[in-house]
Amino acid sequence: MLFLLLGCAYTVGDYWTDLTKAHCKCDQEQPWRDCQDEWMAVYEDGPYAACVDDPSPVPRAEVKEWVRDYTDNCLDPDSPLPEPDDPTWFESCG
Repeated sequence: MLFLLLGCAYTVGDYWTDLTKAHCKCDQEQPWRDCQDEWMAVYEDGPYAACVDDPSPVPRAEVKEWVRDYTDNCLDPDSPLPEPDDPTWFESCG
């Protein structure tokens, strides 16, 4: 049962993927795949790289709602992007 729960966990990598998909869906300057590769490289090369498989610091439901609001019209939603309560959350990764 624990394995099943861990397999369904929303990870930092999932969080990055959701944000990248939202941005790239609304960015018309380059092909979608190129956009996704570029944005994922930024995340993977940043200070959060060791966190990719850790649980996301932001709840999945909040991220999904923000992404949906953003991609509906490709305009910044009224609500800000959900951010972690602890701005240094990534320091404990890896």
